[in-house]
Amino acid sequence: MRKDVGIGALAKLHGGRNRRGNRPSHHADASASVQRKICQSLEKIGVLEQSDNGGRRISQDGQRDLDRIATAVVEAAKEDEEEEEGEEAEEEEEEE
Repeated sequence: MRKDVGIGALAKLHGGRNRRGNRPSHHADASASVQRKICQSLEKIGVLEQSDNGGRRISQDGQRDLDRIATAVVEAAKEDEEEEEGEEAEEEEEEE
């Protein structure tokens, strides 16, 4: 997430194509209500904080939590990869 992102920017980011029948499609923003409710709930648990010049940013505690989660995911992926390599080696030995 970029620094100091507001609800309007998030709605624009998560928006998509507005199909208008036989006329050309245009971009349409997502619901700002959904973005606002999500940001409020993330603020309540301490992941986001409101910035001085408007918008919201990730708090230090939130960044620490996200880094911890990302590290755990990478380690789990490495373990899965090692298990798959071990299984492939066992299968090759059985074939011989």
